[in-house]
Parts: sequence; structure tokens; C-alpha cells
Amino acid sequence: ELKFSKPLSGLTDLPRKACDKCGKRRKYYCYDCVLPIYPDYHACSLALPLQLYIYKHFNERNSKSTAIHAGVVSPDAHICTYPDLGCDLDPETTLLVYPTPDSHALSEVPDLPKFKNVVVVEATWQQSKSIARDPKVCQYTKVRLNQHRSIFWRYQDKDE
Repeated sequence: ELKFSKPLSGLTDLPRKACDKCGKRRKYYCYDCVLPIYPDYHACSLALPLQLYIYKHFNERNSKSTAIHAGVVSPDAHICTYPDLGCDLDPETTLLVYPTPDSHALSEVPDLPKFKNVVVVEATWQQSKSIARDPKVCQYTKVRLNQHRSIFWRYQDKDE
């Protein structure tokens, strides 16, 4: 259960403030440094049961990216900008959450506990296809989320 040290209602009244690292003025978090602006309101760091890698397309602006939120709340979330991913993940222990004809339902993946890394893609639908086709990324075991209903405004009900 996430608990905040102060009521969140007071957060909306706070002014923009300079980021402690880069000095840019931000409201809730610095999307360049991936840091909370008001640490007193920040929930404790969220430990994930595995390493989360978010492959963000280079054309996705940090100021609009939903990937940044994961990095702010968890040290186990790593934001990598495609095509310079800067990380070599073991294909034997890495899952790619991406809907392709050859992806498996998560419940169908054998020996699920062996997987230590999960990769998700932060990009437009067209941009995501280039990331999913990358030779490094193609090596990962692809999974899809069944029984998932999104209310996000960018939701796409498309296949490759």
C-alpha cells in the first residue's frame, strides 16, 4: 500500500520549483532528471519484484512521456531511449510486453520465475513497431496482456 507523508491535497497548491539537480522549474517532478520536486510529498520508493526497462522512442518528449512516472516512483525502473538503449539484457531472462501474432499470454509462459527483466515500449504505434523489430529486442520472449481493458486515451486495439 502506497502511503504519502503528507496529504496530497496540499500538493496542488504548491508553486513550480527549481529541480535540485538541473535547476529547471517544474511542478511535481523533473522529467529530465526523473526526480520528485517536492520529496516530502513523495511516497517511499517502490521496490518491484523484477527490473522494469522502458524503451522510449527518441521522438517521445520527456515532458509528455508516461514512462517518466515509473522512474520517479521506483529505482527498479530504467528508462532507455531507443535506439541507444545502453543495456544488454539476457534474452533468456527478459520478457517484452508487446502484442504481436507470436506473443504469448503471460499465463502460457513456461518457467515464469526465471524472468528477471520486463521491457515495455513507450512510443506511438508506428514508432513502437520499429522498436519491436530491432534485432536485439526480437530476441526477448514476447508476451501480451490478456483480459486487459485500457482507459488511456492513446489506447490502440491493433495488431502488427
